[in-house]
Amino acid sequence: MTQGAAPGGHDPQTAVIAALSYLFPPVVPAVVLFTDLGADAGLRRHALHALYWTVGFVALLGLAIALMIWLVRVDFLAICLAPVLITLPFVPGAIWAKRAYMGQPVTIRLLSPLADAAGRRSAGG
Repeated sequence: MTQGAAPGGHDPQTAVIAALSYLFPPVVPAVVLFTDLGADAGLRRHALHALYWTVGFVALLGLAIALMIWLVRVDFLAICLAPVLITLPFVPGAIWAKRAYMGQPVTIRLLSPLADAAGRRSAGG
């Protein structure tokens, strides 16, 4: 592998931005879509996937916080689980970020068809 090449054999800057889209939704996807970076079809696809994932991420984060509050009300020692419960919603995004960085296809069940359709509409019109 040559110096400066990403593991998937593509542009390292594109790989990093694609990975960051999954780690920091909706900030990085919005930046990609509303700037010149959205001209790249691959980055636009990852940004749309990550933007759709934001809904699931917020739902999981809310569920984790609600569960943590309930557990603390039941037994205060359950607060020891707080770090695990708060980081849990970030796990799928981290897995998809690694796949995006490595140049592997990222497929999110139920969300990928929606994001791909939205990408085709925005590219076509």
